[in-house]
Amino acid sequence: MAGESRNADLKLKIDMQVAAEKLELVKNIAAIANSGGGKIIIGKNEKVSPGISEAETKQLDSARVADLVTKYIKPSQVHVGHALKSVQRGRFLLTLVISRVTYPVVFSKQGFDPIANRPVFNVGDVWIRHSSKTEPIEHEDLRLWIEAAKVSAINQMKDRLRFITEAPEDADIKAVTRSGKPISSPGGFLENESNLRLLNKDHLIEPFYLNWLFLHRANLKVNKKELALLVASSLRRNSTLYWWLVEADEFPKLIKDELFAAVIAGDRDKSDAAKSIIDVGSVYLNSRDMGRLVRALSDSNYSHFKRAARSWRGKAQQKKRLRKRCITAKTRSGGTLNTQKLPELLAQADLLAGEILDQKSNLLARKLSEVNFVIWSKRTKRI
Repeated sequence: MAGESRNADLKLKIDMQVAAEKLELVKNIAAIANSGGGKIIIGKNEKVSPGISEAETKQLDSARVADLVTKYIKPSQVHVGHALKSVQRGRFLLTLVISRVTYPVVFSKQGFDPIANRPVFNVGDVWIRHSSKTEPIEHEDLRLWIEAAKVSAINQMKDRLRFITEAPEDADIKAVTRSGKPISSPGGFLENESNLRLLNKDHLIEPFYLNWLFLHRANLKVNKKELALLVASSLRRNSTLYWWLVEADEFPKLIKDELFAAVIAGDRDKSDAAKSIIDVGSVYLNSRDMGRLVRALSDSNYSHFKRAARSWRGKAQQKKRLRKRCITAKTRSGGTLNTQKLPELLAQADLLAGEILDQKSNLLARKLSEVNFVIWSKRTKRI
């Protein structure tokens, strides 16, 4: 049985109602992210694998855990996904998959254990994994991190260089796209991202910039190449997905191509994509193509995709679920989104997107996704 290491931690159980256990989880996630990423497997140790209950898996859902991490680390660079494996009837192994980070994760808020009357971590703490232990970062760790960052930056620069020229001393240098748009503008940024995708078919727009582009959508004139990138990117982070589907509604082949591409893409950030692929496919694909898509999901090595394929009950049943989602979607105050008019919905979407830019929150992202979903249903009348 595989044991603990720098990038893997094993826990028989974690009680999220106990402050010490909850805070230790946050500390271990930060340490693993600072150590190149890895995983925490809950429900086993180096000798036994009894698993945890279904109720416990819900408490440890990756969205809940990510929100907990964000409470103590701002801005949070850490992405947390999860996978479930059944070990016996009603018992599961839950694996939290933690992304590597570009810069060290530093705690911005103290985590205090009231029972032990001591902090588990303090403001300014940086934790890292030394073998299987979570410990404070040391001088040598920082030196190695800085050296690795230098090498990475130099290699990235070398990969992007096409030619070198010398500009006059009084030259005013600006970064622009091939068409001359400033890359700092929404249109220029999107054009540049689209060109990067020509060089790397798995290139996607980061979640922050998807929300930024959504807020500036009135100033965007999006072509089909750019729209395809927006759909592909928001399938992974779907707070703005249904808005871009409004824009892409007249191009069902574009949507179909991006759904199939998402299944085989080389990126690892696909936790949210599984359900989105099923939902969007049930609306935009015919029965034959939907059957092919479900088989592709089933054949994937990605556990979220396999689980999505197993949940498939046909187009009619999936559309019924989508209609129910539209009818029951709630406003932040508890009202029904579906009864609101489009201008009210658009105002809510703008407010939520702006808040997400100021403060990363999975709960706000899910709420924006619901608002855009209702906007999509009203604009396209697809369900």
